Amino acid sequence: MLPDRFFLLKIALLSGTCLAWPALAQQATAPAQQAPSQQAPSQQAQDIGSVNATAPRVSLTPGTEFPVPAPGTAAYVAPSRSPLEASQPTSVVGKNFIDHSTIPAQNYDELIKFTPSLMNIQPAGPVSQQNYGESIRGFQYNQINTTFDGIVLPGGPSNFAPQSAAYFTSHPLGSVVVERGPGTASQIGYATFGGTIGMLSKAPSTAFSVNPYGTLGSFSQQQAGLEIDTGAQPRLGGGLGFIDLSRLTTDAYLTGVTTDRSNGFLKWEQPIGESTVLTFAGMLNDSYGHTAYGSTLKQIDTLGPNYGLNFNPRSQANAGYNTDIYDTDFEYLRLRSDLGHGVGIDQTLYTASYSRHGTEGADPNGTTPNLNGKIYIDNKPVIVSNDVPGVSKHNDFRDWGSISRATYDTSAGQARVGIWYDYVDNGVYRTRIDFNQGGQAYTTKLNANPYNQMYNDTLTTVQPYVEFAWKPIPNLTITPGLKFTSVTRDLNVQVLSGAAPGQTDHNWSDVLPAIDAHYQLRPNWVVYAQIAEGFLAPPLSTLQSSTPGTVTPQTTTNYQIGTTYQVDRFTVGADGYYIPFNNFITSQTNSNGTLYSNQGGALYKGLEFEGTVRIVPGVSIYGNATLNSATFDDGQSIYQAPQRTAAFGPIIDRHDVLKQEDEIYASLLWKNIGKQYGQNNNTPTGPVAAYPINPYNTIDFAANYTLPILNGRKVRLGVNLFNLLNDKSLIGLAGTTSGTPTLPLYWTNPGRSVFVTLSVTL
Repeated sequence: MLPDRFFLLKIALLSGTCLAWPALAQQATAPAQQAPSQQAPSQQAQDIGSVNATAPRVSLTPGTEFPVPAPGTAAYVAPSRSPLEASQPTSVVGKNFIDHSTIPAQNYDELIKFTPSLMNIQPAGPVSQQNYGESIRGFQYNQINTTFDGIVLPGGPSNFAPQSAAYFTSHPLGSVVVERGPGTASQIGYATFGGTIGMLSKAPSTAFSVNPYGTLGSFSQQQAGLEIDTGAQPRLGGGLGFIDLSRLTTDAYLTGVTTDRSNGFLKWEQPIGESTVLTFAGMLNDSYGHTAYGSTLKQIDTLGPNYGLNFNPRSQANAGYNTDIYDTDFEYLRLRSDLGHGVGIDQTLYTASYSRHGTEGADPNGTTPNLNGKIYIDNKPVIVSNDVPGVSKHNDFRDWGSISRATYDTSAGQARVGIWYDYVDNGVYRTRIDFNQGGQAYTTKLNANPYNQMYNDTLTTVQPYVEFAWKPIPNLTITPGLKFTSVTRDLNVQVLSGAAPGQTDHNWSDVLPAIDAHYQLRPNWVVYAQIAEGFLAPPLSTLQSSTPGTVTPQTTTNYQIGTTYQVDRFTVGADGYYIPFNNFITSQTNSNGTLYSNQGGALYKGLEFEGTVRIVPGVSIYGNATLNSATFDDGQSIYQAPQRTAAFGPIIDRHDVLKQEDEIYASLLWKNIGKQYGQNNNTPTGPVAAYPINPYNTIDFAANYTLPILNGRKVRLGVNLFNLLNDKSLIGLAGTTSGTPTLPLYWTNPGRSVFVTLSVTL
């Protein structure tokens, strides 16, 4: 059961529409109007496009999004497209693909899996809400920047990586942009050097509508949702917004793994006068589930590739012992204004929280023995026999931040200045427990501490920047810039293995130059080039060692060139990259604890291509192919870095087929992930690639029919088949067991699954 408090939170979200409800009631009885599909939010209420303080630069900065191609063009139906406005390798997954080829229960990292050079590991199934990491060009999920409406999505302060299943669902999204590079100086983030995955919420509709939707399918999956768009409200100066509520329950492809998730999202845009827009958005999420940690090869061979957890009360992999509850929220308030005389401002305040608590076996699917003999509970001896050891865990943080931006238009170009400030306060607690003694805390020695982790840490990030988009000649924009980044970690330890009690803090900072050039050869053909430095502060674990603060930040220098060509019948993008990586952090564990050091460098390089061709009206072919190399200085491969990726398939998008304004859509998309290694074993001479993962494939099929009904209302019925050929190959390394001997734990490709979705717009 989910906590009752989330029901109250949903009521609170619903109450946000009460201010506009009198007008809504009047509109509810009027004929519905067809809402514009992908206009910028500010343009829907009134013509205040000049409010966008970051124009004309088109990137993931607040209030901007890449223009949506015209319906019927190759770029519009493409699962991923390279936009003409980009100054670095970029792929956009648009609303058309999200609505037609995916289902509302999927996370944002599943929506982008067909983009070039991207690998996503989701072994519990496409709707399980459990993500185990993605990589772009071999850069790992904790080396990639993630944003929502231009705001950095907070991850655990230990490694900067957000848990995708704890935040946004796909239904309120308008697009997802994958930038494969650090961007210009104005691109904020913890880890921009690995690229940025930017979610953009969809624009509120100018027309009132009610959209119930639901999905049923494999693994007992059920999802029900409701979106209400207020439409533009004349009594509120043209203000408009929407609220989206959903509930998902599902088992997973992996045995014993389940998810029960509720999510609410609210967005409101309020024009103030003719040149200012105030935007509020808020998200609440509550998830409960059972979490798997990988399986050994023997377990996969004997128990099946879908083995995850079991139901043996004397097993550390018992599903009831491995649970997680996630409670999160994310809110922002943004003011964008055109002050006249070429001056624009953009001010954003935001906050987010993340709370995770639950239990797990001491070594699920591993070799650590159960408890036998004498243990102590409340310092009282207890004799146990084959009792299951485990851990009670709790991690929660609150993130506060602000983003201030200003622009000034001149005859030579646009000057931009800004600053990002972010502060995260985090607490972690882990206690040894005995599941067969009611989950009570225990020790193996009298008067010992049952906690194996008890600490608090903070993370403070400050990033001011300055840049100038210079236009020396028509059609050419050169954007040099400087960003100063400062990251401060503060760790206060009560109990932590390998670290002495007390407080430790450290600051890392650097100045990061960037320059890019964007030249428009023709209205539909551009070339671009970029040189930019990236920076990633050391993870929290480096302060938890016996030699804290001895490692330096990891840095990159990105050299990238590319081109994009786009006409109605086809779109194509190609790029090449060369990225030296310095100060790669590695670790060694010995009798003195875990020691961290900077172990030389690495090199990332490759070629990327993607394009879509319209064969005949309504029928297109999409494809991409990449050659990727990610190696250390000694030639050893970097883990989870496929040597190639590819995607290919047809898309059908036909209108007015059976009746006027109806739509038939279908896609059949193949994705190939090349050979990779699951892990790098660290040795005194450097990392060594280990646990090879062979190439594997997936094919996804989607088909749906949209039937128009009275006055612009519509019904959409869709079917999605994931992993059509039922490939169950190994797709990644989950880690290793804790006991002796140490064994690798693997993930397998989730088997075939089918889902049916019904969506009604009234």
